[in-house]
Amino acid sequence: MVQSWVRSARTLPLGSSNAICALPGCTDTTCRQLRSKTSRRFVHRDDLTRIDAALAKARGTGGVWNAEYRVMHPPNHPHAGETRWVAVESSVVCDSQGIPKRLLGVTRDITHQKQAEQALAERNMQLSLAGKSARVGSSRL
Repeated sequence: MVQSWVRSARTLPLGSSNAICALPGCTDTTCRQLRSKTSRRFVHRDDLTRIDAALAKARGTGGVWNAEYRVMHPPNHPHAGETRWVAVESSVVCDSQGIPKRLLGVTRDITHQKQAEQALAERNMQLSLAGKSARVGSSRL
């Protein structure tokens, strides 16, 4: 699922409501309830510092802001308690004096991609351990 969005420079701190609303099962009513400054609470706490730093850098340079982070569905959501991964790709739009005015972006649900990456990493670890146990691919001179 993909969602495009525009944020005012006054609301440039992370609006995770965009991320939540891009997820499967989100209704217009749910999204309207989430469009508030408190929507940050749905972002996984381990990701907040990293994405805030990336956003601050983008605001300072007028550049792009790309981030991947986890969000939790809110309590009344059909998928409450489920952790999802989202990717945000956005650009800071500045006026003629270089002052940030808008953040334009796209939010994508990348949960299946992250699950596949995790499964591949686990499979590679298993293969590596099996190879070491069997000494496959090694030789001594």
